[in-house]
Amino acid sequence: MARTPEGTLIQNAPPNRGFGIAWLLFAIALGFHVADEATHNFLSTYNPLAFRGTPWLRIVSLPLGIVVGVLNAALHIGSSIYFHRWMPGVFSSPLLLLAATYLLATGTSDLKKHVSSNRPSLLRPSGTVPPGSF
Repeated sequence: MARTPEGTLIQNAPPNRGFGIAWLLFAIALGFHVADEATHNFLSTYNPLAFRGTPWLRIVSLPLGIVVGVLNAALHIGSSIYFHRWMPGVFSSPLLLLAATYLLATGTSDLKKHVSSNRPSLLRPSGTVPPGSF
């Protein structure tokens, strides 16, 4: 049982109230963050980096593709099946799943090329010799 600041017992207080509040605050903060990025044209920065093949962006794309893409889409689709109703986000989930799969496929195959190339890379400490180049 929970208590009020005065010490009175609360009979029907939800046991996970703190986590619920933290969840809501995180969701609100994430919404503000997305709005901030969208209103300040974040794509003008990250899109050229992606087309240049920036190695650190390839590394970042892997967990993003897995968590935000594959797992997120799978949870929306799976929860819709489990609860026998359309869950929010389920209609765009197949597109997200396909895009994430493509990102992971190109990110991992191109990453291998960048690791073994002769040009300086964030993936390889400077001054090291790439495999097969000695």
